[in-house]
Amino acid sequence: MKTPNELMWRHVEDPGDGAALCALIRLLLELGRVEEAVRYGVKALSPLQGDPKQVETVGRLFRDHGLTEEASRCSFRAQELKTLALQPVARPELIAIGDVHGEISGLKAVLRHAGATDAKGCWIGRRLVVVQVGDVIDRGPRSLAAWELLARLQSQACENAESECRVVRLLGNHELELLKGNYHLTTLPLKKARLFAARLREEILSGSVSGAFQTGTEIAGEPVLFTHAGLRSSLRRQLSEEDPETALADQINALLRRAVEIGDFTHPMFQAGASRGGSRPVGGLFWEDARELFASADAGKIRQVFGHSVRTSITQSPDGRLIDIDAGLSRYYGGRRTYLRIRNGIPQAVSL
Repeated sequence: MKTPNELMWRHVEDPGDGAALCALIRLLLELGRVEEAVRYGVKALSPLQGDPKQVETVGRLFRDHGLTEEASRCSFRAQELKTLALQPVARPELIAIGDVHGEISGLKAVLRHAGATDAKGCWIGRRLVVVQVGDVIDRGPRSLAAWELLARLQSQACENAESECRVVRLLGNHELELLKGNYHLTTLPLKKARLFAARLREEILSGSVSGAFQTGTEIAGEPVLFTHAGLRSSLRRQLSEEDPETALADQINALLRRAVEIGDFTHPMFQAGASRGGSRPVGGLFWEDARELFASADAGKIRQVFGHSVRTSITQSPDGRLIDIDAGLSRYYGGRRTYLRIRNGIPQAVSL
């Protein structure tokens, strides 16, 4: 029999493991550690936990131990999840994919599971928006093939003018460093890295690759900002002061295009912060660490989805307003095939 500490560590290592969470709650209740059980039970009701069976199991555990109020909350949440699954999609569904790092097999599996592609890898998502948050290259063996796949799907999605679909490709810090002429981070051979950097410049200037995306697909009635690593409040305020009339994502993308045009990446949004070895106290939106964002009092004033900081599962900040979707798709980081689905305004972490 596992001890509470063993189960707690298993939950810490993989917060998305529903079986471990239920086992932990059951054991805590049996040991009379009710407050701890209830605290972990709240995690089962998290917006990112989309399994009604898991929520029902937790509810039965609470009911069996006389915790009727907590059991009722679980029952309500399970029914909410079941109803959501049956609802027609009122607006295009959004799928967000974290850092790929050359893991083309995992990327293909995620796209197929999400309903974006068919068995041949061709685009079929008629009412689907796919956002990939950058760092497609490096670490894994198929960087350029993964990049080509997303570029092809973006083109195929655009060809179907009658459907509400698109593929959004964001820039990551690994791609950014190539634009800066820094080839120390990449695992691509030097000649290929230089050729890729030239192509990348063209794709940014044409609008195929962006720095940010702010969507009409909402969470709890609010728009969501997608970037590679997340936007700190101090940088957000600076951007607002620089251009108060322009929407945030549009401003970020204009700054990126301008930087590529003139070869000047000195703006703070391109810089690494102290948490990632940089000289600035706060990192830019390609380099910031999720731990810093989650600890920030104001970063969650706008809802954000980002990658960059590898975790063992898709993770949200304590207030639920920030979501880190880099769960280590690449085998270099564990090969966890996950993605974030936003359907009818409700986010759900999906694991294959």
